[in-house]
Amino acid sequence: MILYFLFQILKNNNYYIPFILLSLAFTAGIKWSSFFFMAPLLIILIITIYKKKLFLRFFKNTIIYSPIILLALPLEIAYFNVKYIDSVTGGVDEILTHNDGIKGMLANLIRYFISSIDLTFPVHKFGLNIITDNFDNINSYLQESIFHDNTLGLSPVIKDSVFFNYAYILRPHSDFAFFGIFGSFLFICPFLVHKAKNIYQKILCFIGIFFILTISYKISWFPWNARYIAVFITVGFLFFASFSDQLINKFNITKNIN
Repeated sequence: MILYFLFQILKNNNYYIPFILLSLAFTAGIKWSSFFFMAPLLIILIITIYKKKLFLRFFKNTIIYSPIILLALPLEIAYFNVKYIDSVTGGVDEILTHNDGIKGMLANLIRYFISSIDLTFPVHKFGLNIITDNFDNINSYLQESIFHDNTLGLSPVIKDSVFFNYAYILRPHSDFAFFGIFGSFLFICPFLVHKAKNIYQKILCFIGIFFILTISYKISWFPWNARYIAVFITVGFLFFASFSDQLINKFNITKNIN
């Protein structure tokens, strides 16, 4: 919803401004990943409003729609967070964050990328542990070769007890699933910024890269934390879909179909 309304504003349909405000307010109540998603969107929104000279319209619509926007915001949650935890966003479990900076961010990117190579089928359940073990070994080799450490990007609470386990990805979970056999391709897509041909594709790349870098920089890697990067995979999918027609034309696929 947010991306759709944002792109409508870029197309000069600026009467969509109140809807992007409403969708931003709604998203504010959706876990930690919403903060890393909304930050680049707000940057783009501010730049767009400045370039298109929409300050008066933005201000007017904000006033008109403020009652609905306030209703969409998770104000009661924020109130109780401040009252009992002294924080608007609530308490942060120590297992959720790490303090290894840029190196920790890069270490987590490696883990997430290897995790995105999702075989889907639980091969280890049928005695093919050599496959899952090889992915674990690849991660260990890269971490040790690049950082000389296999624990960067992990919360201090779990550094000595939780380790990368590719087999976990292939297990069925009610609250966790990775992204299928094309997951690794979708993971890479936002970084193919040189493929971007227009402002919309460039924005998708910016949002995706900003999101994955900031969440990897701030949030500790943990097996089920991969669900927090679903937004990143979605952006990768959208970017791929946005330039797929170029691939179709390049290889004359439509001509062959006809």
